[in-house]
Amino acid sequence: MSFIGLEWVAIGVVVLMIGMSRGGLPVAGVTLPLLIIIWPEQGQAARSAVAFMLPLLCFMDVVGIILYRGKPDWSHIKKLLPATIGGVFVASLFFVAEGGISFSDRTLKLVIGMLGLAFTIWQIWGMRYFKSTEASAGNIRLRPIIYGFSAGIISTIAHAAGPVMQMYFLPTGLAKTRFAATSVYFFFFLNIVKILPFALLGRFSREQLMASVWILPVIPIGVMLGYLIVRLMREHYYIRFIYLSLSITSVLLIYRAITGP
Repeated sequence: MSFIGLEWVAIGVVVLMIGMSRGGLPVAGVTLPLLIIIWPEQGQAARSAVAFMLPLLCFMDVVGIILYRGKPDWSHIKKLLPATIGGVFVASLFFVAEGGISFSDRTLKLVIGMLGLAFTIWQIWGMRYFKSTEASAGNIRLRPIIYGFSAGIISTIAHAAGPVMQMYFLPTGLAKTRFAATSVYFFFFLNIVKILPFALLGRFSREQLMASVWILPVIPIGVMLGYLIVRLMREHYYIRFIYLSLSITSVLLIYRAITGP
């Protein structure tokens, strides 16, 4: 894996956006499709990009925890983590391991693109439904098991569990800051758990880890930038741009999965 100058700049911008999402700006759904599209080795772009992102996500989570320290709702995290760890284990065994169910890179691109479109549809229409059912959905005992297990599987395959966890957290009625803090802490534990199976199953390469180290300085800037934008910018000005960007990148990713390498 080798990068030229423009690819480094493009990847740096995507990593900056990932950092902004950890600061509270909801752009996470756009970042993985964008990263796969600009990745230099298109034959293994999805698989390589997913592995490349994991150490960066862990570092971003640490910065997010510093910003939101002391503000999560631990009761939800404790209920979610056992099933989430089970989901990571199952996904690692059946989808990440060499002897498991094999995903071609084109299939992974298609899955991530479809998840991106599903995320957009969920943000536009799904939230209305879950907000309207807040009172009845908040205390269902099986919810942490169902959503935690699903998040563990989807996150292990494609770092795309954000929509799933929004569907879980929205009906709980958590205030904005507590909602963001609980999400940050939950994904920190989830990503830390994923490191072990990724390492044991050989998903990391020396080149990916070195690239991650070189690009680390971008992360705190992105997290702080996202943190500030959330507090200064009116939501309706940037949320429409996010939906449009995610839809375009997801459609392009699906197109590449169907027609490209």
